[in-house]
Amino acid sequence: MNKKPAWFYPLTFSGLIFIFTPGCEKDEDPIDEPVDEPVETPAEFEGGAGTKTDPWLIATPEQLDDVRNFLKSHFKQIADIDLNSFSSGRGWQPVGEQEKPFSGTFNGNGYEITNLSINSPFGYNIGLFGKTDNSEIKNVVLVINKITGFTNVGGLVGASSYGDRFINCYTTGNVLGDYNIGGLVGNNSGNINDCNTSADIYGFNAGGIAGLNNEEGRIYNSYATGDISGLRAGGLVGINDGGYISNCHATGDVSGPESGGLVATNLHEGNVINCYASGNISGDGSGGLVGVNEAYIINCYATGNISGNGIGGLVGINRHSITNGYATGDASGNRNIGGLAGFNTDGGTISNCYSIGTVSGYEQAGGLIGFNLNGGVITNSFAAGDVSAYAYAGGFAGVNEGDIINCYAKGIVSGDRYLGGLIGVSFRWNHDGNTVYSYYDKNTTGQNDTGKGIPKTTSEMMQQSTFETWNFTTIWSIDEGAGYPYLRWKE
Repeated sequence: MNKKPAWFYPLTFSGLIFIFTPGCEKDEDPIDEPVDEPVETPAEFEGGAGTKTDPWLIATPEQLDDVRNFLKSHFKQIADIDLNSFSSGRGWQPVGEQEKPFSGTFNGNGYEITNLSINSPFGYNIGLFGKTDNSEIKNVVLVINKITGFTNVGGLVGASSYGDRFINCYTTGNVLGDYNIGGLVGNNSGNINDCNTSADIYGFNAGGIAGLNNEEGRIYNSYATGDISGLRAGGLVGINDGGYISNCHATGDVSGPESGGLVATNLHEGNVINCYASGNISGDGSGGLVGVNEAYIINCYATGNISGNGIGGLVGINRHSITNGYATGDASGNRNIGGLAGFNTDGGTISNCYSIGTVSGYEQAGGLIGFNLNGGVITNSFAAGDVSAYAYAGGFAGVNEGDIINCYAKGIVSGDRYLGGLIGVSFRWNHDGNTVYSYYDKNTTGQNDTGKGIPKTTSEMMQQSTFETWNFTTIWSIDEGAGYPYLRWKE
């Protein structure tokens, strides 16, 4: 059959500030020539010498299976390969093991590998390749029947290492397991660039591209469209444990506790930059982009609707830093519901952000934040969506114990008790709630409270002079008399 057409299209990120990120951190090629280079082609292959410049040629299932006997060599696929003959019993045996990883190169060359089946419910490092180290795998089109494993389970690779490179690869099908389950890589420490997947994933720490992305892991210019479910499930990555994710997106629906449209949990100096998610999310402690953030989110947005408790249109629970982000989806649940974040706590900061979706809950519901506490600081942000709750409802924050500075709200606020145009209630348990130079539109919100936000008329909210201490040079802008202040980075 002929080669398949390219399956990638340029990624666009409307309204985002782009940051240049390199495709790889090292200029040198990490792939060494094989130690035991053959002088002639073994009978198993169609041709070649197993070197990087003259790779062995793979055209049949048996030849693909024989790659496991030459783990340091180089291969190129020259025809579509159907693995149905390897589907009985436990199915395909992954190429490369923990102590004997694949460390060569494999160029799929745009041809398909179809009907991959693996049934290893107690196995680890499960995938077409089990364990890789200092390898390069590119141009693979992998169609999966079903993969079942225990831990480090991926469509293409179970577990990768620093120095691995995965370029222009695609997977589709179903991947299931217990821990670190990914459509492309289960446990990633390598570089993933220009890859995508439509695989549906189930497990703990489950992600469309990778279940776990470690400190060395880098994911660039990649996307996932499959549906993800489980505990700590992410549309692209389950747990980003100090890794780097840039210029990526996910569009599938995600369900489960502490889940995110792009990343379930972002930890330990992990970076999520120039990314977006558009799927709908359900689960307590979940967010439209990230479920739990303990690191950095920069120039990102989410558009999906979200439901649960302790949820936000962008982030469920923020404990570190969100800069230049926004959410447009609706958020609904019982308690601690925010248009951008459910909780901002433990010194978390949110700056230059906004939300426009509708927020509804029973209590602690805010247009931008459900509950701001324990030293949480929010600056130069606004909320435009309507908010409704029985109690503790605010146009910007349901409950505030932290600092809210240079912010505003304009959406309708409705409920039974403890309502506010900007803040429902400013509690003073662990920290004094502090609201500085922050305003709300008393005409549109339907509120007129004081002491936790300054009420202004719609006309006043459209005048720069109302916001006397705000920075209208580098942070804010306004079309006087025609609209409310908006953030310059979104221009």
